[in-house]
Amino acid sequence: MNETEFVFVAFSIMLALAFAKLVQGLVRGATSEGRYWIHLAWTIHRLMAALLYFWAFKTLLGRIGGFNLYEFTSVIFSPMLFYAQALILCPEQPADVEDWRAYFEKIRKPFFALYLVIMLGNVNTVVTLDIAIPLAGFLVQLVTGIVGIYSANEKVHGALVSINFLSFALAIALPIMMST
Repeated sequence: MNETEFVFVAFSIMLALAFAKLVQGLVRGATSEGRYWIHLAWTIHRLMAALLYFWAFKTLLGRIGGFNLYEFTSVIFSPMLFYAQALILCPEQPADVEDWRAYFEKIRKPFFALYLVIMLGNVNTVVTLDIAIPLAGFLVQLVTGIVGIYSANEKVHGALVSINFLSFALAIALPIMMST
C-alpha cells in the first residue's frame, strides 16, 4: 500500500464511522416521540456532507502525488472532527433522549463550534493541496457556526439549516461534481 492509498483508507474509515453514527441517529431521532425537525435536518445534512467528502476526496486523490506529515494531518483532520460532530449530534443512548429539541439545545454550542473548526480544516486542506473550490460555501459555514453558537432561536436555526442545504449544493457539491 502506498502513502496515497493509506491516506485514502484513513480518510474513509473516519467518514464511514461518522456515516454509520449519523444513520443510527437519523433512524432513532426520526422514530422517537420527541423528535425535532432541526436536529433531523442537521443529521441529514451531515450524512450528505459525509457522502460528498468521500466523493470529493476520491476525485481529488488522483491529482495528489504524495503526502508529507502536514498534508496528511490536514487531510484527515476534518473527517476526524466530522466523526466527533456525529458523536455529539447522535448520542450513544438515543433511547434516553425524551426531548430532541432540548437535546439539540444542549449540544448546540459544541456542534456548531466543531462546525467552525471543520470549516477551518477544510479551508486549510483546500489551500494546502491547492484545490479550487469557491469560498462562498466556506463563508456560509463560518456565519452558520457563529450564529449557531450564539442564537437559540428556532426560526434562526431553521434558516441556518435551510441556507446550508442550499449553500452546500450550490457552492460545494456542484463545483466538485462538475470538476469530475
